[in-house]
Amino acid sequence: MQIDRLLILAAMLVIGFAVGLVYFQGLWLTLSRYSGQKNLGSKLLLSFLIRLTLAIGIFYYSMQDDWQRLILLLIGFLIARQVMIRRLREPAPAAKPNMN
Repeated sequence: MQIDRLLILAAMLVIGFAVGLVYFQGLWLTLSRYSGQKNLGSKLLLSFLIRLTLAIGIFYYSMQDDWQRLILLLIGFLIARQVMIRRLREPAPAAKPNMN
């Protein structure tokens, strides 16, 4: 493989990661801001459509009819998902020492 091709494929991984961070951060912001309010379903749907349109648009533009680029975009997206899950997971409560 040529160096240019490897750099493009590495860039696809980074772009997928960035899109994933924006997508899942938007989901987290929507849930944290609107939970418990009226019309939560409509706000979630609107947020989903905006995030999905953004992700699909960037993926479509970036992949340029190359399935390998799409695979790397998706891998980067899924890595971002795992990062966000670990970052936003609530820490387990500290165990209290047994005072017998």
